[in-house]
Amino acid sequence: MRPLLFICLTALLAASQPVAAQTLQEAIQSLDRKEYEKARSILEKLATAGNTEAEFRLAEMYVRPIGIARNPQRGLALYELAAKKGHPEAQYALATELIKGALIAPDRKRALGMMRTSAKLKFPGAQHALCVELSMEESRFYDAEEAYAWCQASSSKKHKQADESARRGKDTLARIQARKGADAVQAARERAAQFTKAY
Repeated sequence: MRPLLFICLTALLAASQPVAAQTLQEAIQSLDRKEYEKARSILEKLATAGNTEAEFRLAEMYVRPIGIARNPQRGLALYELAAKKGHPEAQYALATELIKGALIAPDRKRALGMMRTSAKLKFPGAQHALCVELSMEESRFYDAEEAYAWCQASSSKKHKQADESARRGKDTLARIQARKGADAVQAARERAAQFTKAY
């Protein structure tokens, strides 16, 4: 009797998984077709059920806004939910808002922590942002060695900012060479190789 019950429950769970995926896919397709209210409705249901990707996409709709009335408070709350669950783009988006300080009180230190988490989850936008922020000498978070490592990790991926990351990395390495010498360059290259492989 128990094996039969287990088989039935397994079949029910397996059957319910594609429905959730199909529903998220349906929301994405609705967004692509500019059926914004339909997409919002589906995403709201999924977000209420705890779907992290739905939380992120709905946050984007409210914050940017995309096809619906702007609601930054709702959007930021959804970014927070998705970020806490480890969604790398939500972490990056929330960090960006923390840096801009238009919708939320600015907190650059917290923003950089979230950027690092997102970057370590292999999100190239966060890697590029760290490459830029940490390589700016006027930043109180300036760290040429870490900046170079993130520049190299970012430039190794296919995304629209890869070339800029490569250029900034080259400039940063030249600065390390001029100020700290060959040993520091070697250490920076080793760290960059580790970042590129790990992230």
